[in-house]
Amino acid sequence: MGIRILPAMIGSVIGLAAVINPANALTAQEMQAQMYEIKQNETTKTIKVGGDVIPHKVVTLTAQIPGRVLSVSGVAGSTYKAGSVLLELTEDALRAKLNEAVSKRDAAQAQIQSAHVQYRSQVNGDNENMMMKNTPMSWMSGVMPKEKGSGFQADVSNAQSGVDQANAAYRMANSQIAAINSKFRDAKSLAPFDGVILKKYVEEGDTIQPGMKMLDFADIGILEIQVEVPAQQIEGLNEDMIIDVMIVDKKIKTQARVAKIFPMASARHTYTVKLELPDDKDSLIAPGMYAEVYLSDITKTAQSSPAIPASAILKGRSLPQVYVVKDNIPRLRAIRTEKEPLGNGQILVTRGLKIGEKILKNADQRFVKEWVETVKAQKEAQNDD
Repeated sequence: MGIRILPAMIGSVIGLAAVINPANALTAQEMQAQMYEIKQNETTKTIKVGGDVIPHKVVTLTAQIPGRVLSVSGVAGSTYKAGSVLLELTEDALRAKLNEAVSKRDAAQAQIQSAHVQYRSQVNGDNENMMMKNTPMSWMSGVMPKEKGSGFQADVSNAQSGVDQANAAYRMANSQIAAINSKFRDAKSLAPFDGVILKKYVEEGDTIQPGMKMLDFADIGILEIQVEVPAQQIEGLNEDMIIDVMIVDKKIKTQARVAKIFPMASARHTYTVKLELPDDKDSLIAPGMYAEVYLSDITKTAQSSPAIPASAILKGRSLPQVYVVKDNIPRLRAIRTEKEPLGNGQILVTRGLKIGEKILKNADQRFVKEWVETVKAQKEAQNDD
């Protein structure tokens, strides 16, 4: 009889052990390691300011002389080295002006020679004596020297004035030639530095006048973000500060250095701020892209809100949900959170959790199932006892 009872007793013991320790049972250490206690967390609210990616240096080349566009190098986006010819204008108008100025200089030079001859004639008394002019003795005017009275001095002064005027005309013509020659350089627009063409305003064959825009040229070796910061937030910024930013068009998150804060506010009560992107930036970032800059809101005092790991939030739900451990059982609870995560990989919770509550660090439904089965098995074992 004893032999018959023994197998039954052994089977009961094995079944009880299986209930207490199922194959997927969790240990107390594993359960404890997955719990996260909600603690008080002092945080500062952030604000988002939109801006544009711009080149560090941009120049607009404008026409300095009138003319017709002879050639335009490349298209928008083309890269050029410093000194490369970007745009060339015709020189016909300049050539005509240069020829006119050279003619004036030649005429002035001939006038100088004539004035000098007249001056020497007046000084040496080689001209006709005014006392014998239109008289039968006029033939003796070359023999008798001219009187050196007030009339003689006036004639010499007039002759000297003629020499001075001729010299002045010659210098003026030379100045015009030099000015026209300098404008020949303006017929060609050269790249002031290594960069790219951002925009072209003219094409080959266009007739332009001085002051008209021809093209925008930029150095994109260094890119910046330009934003308009509200006046009430400007005190929270200092040059060389590192700020979190995101290039929205490419969904690239990075950081930028505050390079310059303009000293004057605009009519919209904002300050212009430029932030320099890092040198090792992604090559996909280009001028004109939209960027978001995240600033600490200095108008709001620090608030006590719990922050939880992002992994604790169950995904795929209309509202964020977490597993709150109550009576040793994980239960789903809907919460409200800030849209933007904190920098340490946590999410700020605005509603739904209290200080002191415990949640699961990872919203893994398989782990939750194992947790529930373990607790159920423990309760059944206690009831059997």
